[in-house]
Amino acid sequence: MFIVFPKKYNLSVDTTPDKVLKTAAQKVPKLNFNELRKEWLMTPVFYGTAADGKIAVHHHAAKKRDLDSIYFSGRIMPDGDKTVIEGRFQRSTKNTIMAIIIMVFWLLVTVVCFTQSIIAGLVCTAVTLLCFWLFFWDEGKIEIIKAYLDTIAQESMEDRS
Repeated sequence: MFIVFPKKYNLSVDTTPDKVLKTAAQKVPKLNFNELRKEWLMTPVFYGTAADGKIAVHHHAAKKRDLDSIYFSGRIMPDGDKTVIEGRFQRSTKNTIMAIIIMVFWLLVTVVCFTQSIIAGLVCTAVTLLCFWLFFWDEGKIEIIKAYLDTIAQESMEDRS
């Protein structure tokens, strides 16, 4: 379960930063929201940006409205004769803030329900826990994006150019 705090991730690659950036730029298409909504809604796709030593990778699952969920944001940096992809998995700040505001409001509603009736309070508590789980569940996105970053690393090491 992915609550609010970003999770750090480092990946070491045995090649140059330029090869990693080139492979990432080829494998991570830059799509705007309208393209995603119209053309890719029914298809799983990885999208984002890879330029100027920075990389951002989002994942959209087929038939889901997850266009603003957890994503990876990081940097591609040289480390001796290797390259390190360093960054974090996080949600957008606006989504996190809105989820926290809604949860605080719902907790207040739950307290009010408990003052009216024990049964109403228990129902509100169950709904609160369900909402908390729905707001902050990561749907396995972190593992999916990690696997995708690993394929970028693998392909950049196999690149002979």
